[in-house]
Amino acid sequence: MPSVSAAGGPLVLVTGANGYIGTWLIQGLLEKGYTVRGTVRSEEKGKPLTEYFDSTPYGSNLELPGAFDEAVKGVDAIEHVASPTVFLRRPDDPPDALIVPAVEGTLGILRSAQKFGSKVKRIVLTSSIVALLPIFTAADAESGVTVPLDESGWADAYVDDVRKRGNAAGLLAKYCASKALAEKAAWEFYEKCKSEVPWDLVALNPATSPLLDFQDGLTSSLQYWLHHACKAQPDDVLCDTMGFVDVHDVVAAHVAALEKEEAGGERIILCKRTMTWQQHRNEMYTIRPDLYDGASGVLPSGNPGITPGALQYTYNTTKAARILGIVYTDSGDTLGNTMEYFETRGFFGGGAGGNVNVNGNGEVGGVM
Repeated sequence: MPSVSAAGGPLVLVTGANGYIGTWLIQGLLEKGYTVRGTVRSEEKGKPLTEYFDSTPYGSNLELPGAFDEAVKGVDAIEHVASPTVFLRRPDDPPDALIVPAVEGTLGILRSAQKFGSKVKRIVLTSSIVALLPIFTAADAESGVTVPLDESGWADAYVDDVRKRGNAAGLLAKYCASKALAEKAAWEFYEKCKSEVPWDLVALNPATSPLLDFQDGLTSSLQYWLHHACKAQPDDVLCDTMGFVDVHDVVAAHVAALEKEEAGGERIILCKRTMTWQQHRNEMYTIRPDLYDGASGVLPSGNPGITPGALQYTYNTTKAARILGIVYTDSGDTLGNTMEYFETRGFFGGGAGGNVNVNGNGEVGGVM
């Protein structure tokens, strides 16, 4: 299967270049010697990106063109990172507010690559770990059984739930359905055209990626983490299972997915650890006890005495190690850097729960 090497400075297209993963990925590719072409939704959204990279040694190796059809011409590989926001304005907004742009955005880049990407050797799709997540019920939690999840799974239960309940489906269900349907659409498209195109497809399924951002604003992944890790939550939320991964490891995986021939045609989970949100808070407390109840009172410790029982699920991450050679960053380093980032920017403050702005309605709409 085809792959790409950094030798000779090949041109890589990164969609969603001004997003959380996109911005970090561009830096990682430039540092490795690639030339990068990025797409953004508007010229205005691209300004902070060009200003940042113009201040680095890599500014001349970054382009920001317009539509996908033009953007794919002459590129050697594509990293499709762009994704619609996971925050819906109202809980009863239609599922298509997420599903349609997710699916059509993914198919759009593949169609353009099919028509105009004569040099493209590989397309790496940034999916999500929730694209393979089943629905867990209260009965599942009481059973004490931990479900092992791997790349064979799909969030079909969330897709069915959204189809049945429509606008009344939860925000998480709509988000999981959008991720699963977008990735499935990509694989179905590829299977139909793979004998006619010079490229193959890789899907990466990362868990939540806390850690710093290039912009001062909060991306959806960061807002989700802040809401669950740094605001008061009931015990049932604190006992929920979550997986997370350092954004630097996500970037390393995206670069390796271009370069490793055997990655072609694979879905690959990216996750450092799986734990409950309370266990997550306990580790944060160990790192920075001065930020918690009884000290500064900046962050709520949750319920440290809670007995969470078994994790709802764990992820099999052997494929990322075997194919991509990923060695994950220590979780303590990730959390320590994350906390320092938010503290220095004033997001921790204003009493217990922190000064966290989720969105206009105080709602959080998804995970990664």
